[in-house]
Amino acid sequence: MKMWGPSQRDSFREITYKVKFKYDDGDYSLAIDLMSRDCINVYELITDRLLVDFLSKKLLKLR
Repeated sequence: MKMWGPSQRDSFREITYKVKFKYDDGDYSLAIDLMSRDCINVYELITDRLLVDFLSKKLLKLR
């Protein structure tokens, strides 16, 4: 059985979250216009919902 040292075990408790957005100046206005005319169903784009309180508790457990 392989044993993990403290530094190795702790390295598995790290989370990296990256988000990248790229858009032109007119994209925001176009998106709002399309949503207001019901051309885009934004509810289909939502995959999951997390309560901030739930997420913060889970992240604190990673410490």
